[in-house]
Amino acid sequence: MDLLLKTITQSPSLLDAWGYAFIIQLTIYFGICGGVVVSVLALKRLKIGSVLDERPLKQHQIRSEILSSLGSSLIYAVYMLACFRLASGIHPSSFFEGLVQLIAFLAIYDIANYTTHRLLHTGRFRRFHHQHHRSVRVTPWSTSSLHPVEAILSQIPLLLFVWFVPVSSLMIIVFYAVLMLFMAMGHSNYSPVSHTFNAPKLKGYIRFHQRHHQLGHVNYGFLGIHWDLVFGTHFQEEKDSSKTG
Repeated sequence: MDLLLKTITQSPSLLDAWGYAFIIQLTIYFGICGGVVVSVLALKRLKIGSVLDERPLKQHQIRSEILSSLGSSLIYAVYMLACFRLASGIHPSSFFEGLVQLIAFLAIYDIANYTTHRLLHTGRFRRFHHQHHRSVRVTPWSTSSLHPVEAILSQIPLLLFVWFVPVSSLMIIVFYAVLMLFMAMGHSNYSPVSHTFNAPKLKGYIRFHQRHHQLGHVNYGFLGIHWDLVFGTHFQEEKDSSKTG
């Protein structure tokens, strides 16, 4: 891993370095989204939890999502390469430093993503976000199924964070992997706690992004609905769950 990171960071050939970054992006996408798919299948087999949206997938939906995600990964690789070139070393100085950087990054990305997401639902920007919302019934493969303009916008907070905060190359990969994990779980269309115990807030949290795809005008948040609560865009799960399932 160290050799790969050094190659990407120090290679005089930007094309070669970008190619390696693209491979890392594909590994993150297929590894994490595939892992979520396998986990959902295992939960189904064990009869733990349930599917949130029972509607059938559109024809060739998963193939379309994966092809679109390959394009997004090409764009992500450009940003990853830029972040690597700004990186401060290969590893964080300690586990604690890395953890603090991850928490700080997620906090900043969370509000930046909410703002960008709201923007993508307005005016001229709406047409760029439409591609992602073609997946009304979401799958983990929907995660990076984005219009190129949205893919570009989504990476700006990460680049700015690395620009202002000295982080290592390894932490940049951690950032991308954690973002992918949260997004893949949010698009899993599955609740492992739906039939186990009465916890409406937890159940609402698990399905908050699925509600966004289902309804389109609520739950714009990334890590949860806290910013939606602040700005009045949250879906009131407890009151309306009987109507919408």
